[in-house]
Amino acid sequence: MKAPRKKICFFALLSFLSIITFLVSGISLIIFAFTYNHLLGVQPYKFLNFIAKQLFWFSPVLAVCFGHVARHKIKKKHEFVKGNFLAISGIILGYFGLIIVFFILYVQSQLLICGGKKAEAHKIISGLKLALIQYKNDIGEFPAGSSKDVLNELTGYCCSPTKPDEKYKKNTKWSGPYFIARNIQFKNAQLNQELLDPWKKPYLFLFKDGKAVIWSSGPNRKNEKGEGDDIMFSFTD
Repeated sequence: MKAPRKKICFFALLSFLSIITFLVSGISLIIFAFTYNHLLGVQPYKFLNFIAKQLFWFSPVLAVCFGHVARHKIKKKHEFVKGNFLAISGIILGYFGLIIVFFILYVQSQLLICGGKKAEAHKIISGLKLALIQYKNDIGEFPAGSSKDVLNELTGYCCSPTKPDEKYKKNTKWSGPYFIARNIQFKNAQLNQELLDPWKKPYLFLFKDGKAVIWSSGPNRKNEKGEGDDIMFSFTD
């Protein structure tokens, strides 16, 4: 008696097609990225870009799921169904695609976090600039000393983290606090300590010849004196 002809498992085909979809959508996204300025005015561009992104994110998951379902069915009905190679290929390449997807998501999340931290640093530096201008208008000169001394002059918290120092109340020119920040932004969460940037390094100050410079060491946490990824702002009164 002639053996029945085996049919390719439908889920094995779906698994392999999901991988093909992943590769095609990935190539499409690369093309879109390089031709963004040219395709921006084309009407279906945003729609196609959106579809390609969704296929790229979800097709590896489908490949793995369909592949495992296909393997189960092939083992159960191996006399009538074939496609083991397609199922295994879909599973292996699907897991590889998931690694790529998670890596891309991780990189994107880190870029977003870094962008948010840079925006926060810019905001704090802008606040310090205004505080220093107001301080100089009152006192007649920029504060001197270390970063901690400058912050003490701007906040009025020199000896106590909870109430302003008496010496500032006695100084009729001093009308601060000129700068107010959350406790957690200071070292050890104490207001009479150094003000920390989003990367937990102190903001730095330089005053010379009527010019003030404020900067953060940036994401690499190294003081490069305004070079590299340092976030710097300089101004004169």
